[in-house]
Amino acid sequence: MIVFVTTSAGNQIIGGGDIWVNNFIQHIVPTIEEEVCLIIDNKRPAKHIQSSISIPHIFRLENPKLVEDTLDRCDRIIFLHPPYSHREYLMEYQDKWDSVFIQAYAKDITEAGTDFKLYPTKIDLGWQNLLLRKCKNKVWIGLNHSSLLDEWDCIKIPNYYTFTENRELVDVDTETIGYAARFESRKNPHWLSGHTAKVLTHKYDYYNISEQYDFKRCKFYEFDMSIHRQWFIDKSWQTFHSAYKNEPFGYSVFDAVNYGKLPILHKDWGVECDYKYRVETKEDFDEIVKEIATESYDSKVLEFNKLREYMGRFASLENWKNKVGKVLNF
Repeated sequence: MIVFVTTSAGNQIIGGGDIWVNNFIQHIVPTIEEEVCLIIDNKRPAKHIQSSISIPHIFRLENPKLVEDTLDRCDRIIFLHPPYSHREYLMEYQDKWDSVFIQAYAKDITEAGTDFKLYPTKIDLGWQNLLLRKCKNKVWIGLNHSSLLDEWDCIKIPNYYTFTENRELVDVDTETIGYAARFESRKNPHWLSGHTAKVLTHKYDYYNISEQYDFKRCKFYEFDMSIHRQWFIDKSWQTFHSAYKNEPFGYSVFDAVNYGKLPILHKDWGVECDYKYRVETKEDFDEIVKEIATESYDSKVLEFNKLREYMGRFASLENWKNKVGKVLNF
């Protein structure tokens, strides 16, 4: 039996790692002949829909005894999206740790070099290093370079994205900036300070941080994955803030382009693409916002098309499935 470990899955999506896990369950698990079980290292969310996860699954905090029995019985453990802090219940099974998929390198999160300090969860660098040291296969799912690749011998299997819309660049509201991501340090949400923006994120983080920065011209929308892509369609704005530092893949960047929005990128994201709307500081960000607002539509379309062509490298589901299956011997 194979046990998969993740922090969440199903209809209650918190971040990009959860989307990756759902894709794995949908596209990879059906190719596996062995018995499988998913351990969700969390409590059951109030709005969890059982059928949203198509394989047997256990919420660890709901049934720790069943988790222990399952781990005793399994042959190998594969970490799809491991927790970022130490988990004692997994320690006695180190001989079964087989593979770990790294959705974000903990060191990249804590050393993002930003003046804004907020992390999405408790982070234990030693715990992730232990997983990397003990697991036979270490897989980086990002399209960007990470210090992970300098420090560990990793297999690179970038994520994939299916372009369902392929819309042309919208030609409306060049003043408003869209934002659809967590409020955490490396995503630089505080750069929206002083700008007109529409912000889709989690309410507690937003309200706490809005007391520190000038978000008077920002309109807040409560994050819900069920409306995430719909939000891109229905909100009439052109510019999208995706200047995330050390971003591994960036679903929301792909979503923005899919729905015809023009991203502002960090200088370290997708560096192979010759795209000019890139920033590294708040000052850069403010200048780029002004530049986009005054440039001709045709000039912006040229940049937008460059980015869309680059993203096409990551559009093959079959290529992703074959690489993941080969690494895990499925």
